[in-house]
Amino acid sequence: MLEYIILGTLCSNTLTGYDIRKCIEGGIGMFYRASYGSIYPILGKLLEKGNAVCVDEPQGKRVKKKYSITEGGKAEFMKWLNEEDSINSIESFMAKVFFFDKLPRDIAYKKITVYEEKLQNYKMDLVIKKDKYEKLENRDAFYFKLSTLYFGICKLQSILMWCDTVKLGNDLETLISPVKGEGM
Repeated sequence: MLEYIILGTLCSNTLTGYDIRKCIEGGIGMFYRASYGSIYPILGKLLEKGNAVCVDEPQGKRVKKKYSITEGGKAEFMKWLNEEDSINSIESFMAKVFFFDKLPRDIAYKKITVYEEKLQNYKMDLVIKKDKYEKLENRDAFYFKLSTLYFGICKLQSILMWCDTVKLGNDLETLISPVKGEGM
């Protein structure tokens, strides 16, 4: 996934590896971490594949390596951005959402709606499981199993609420209003 995050980051700018890490840290870093040790090998792979190019830029006694995306890299990034997502990795989906500004808005909303439908079905499955466990006579023996099931249901409810908020709002004020008063 880091390969695509780097490509997405390079879509707008020519950057050094250090700059790429700072962009990731300052944006998508709220739910995805990338170290310099992971960024530079990926940059090497992107160069090998022809998805990025590097230019040495002298700066005093040092040389900065500046990376930019190629047309092939843009095509590869857009292919990834348009792939359907599994519900098993919210981090992967959120990484894509971070770059949805590069898609037409109607397509971005459609992708969120499709993902939301998958989550709703999964939540229904979890609720059915929870209901079965709750009917057991010895359900106290399953207290911690039930607690993790409840965690999954709560997490899904939260993500579903996020989906609704993003789809309903067309401006930042609508988007941030549910979390106002919580440190924002």
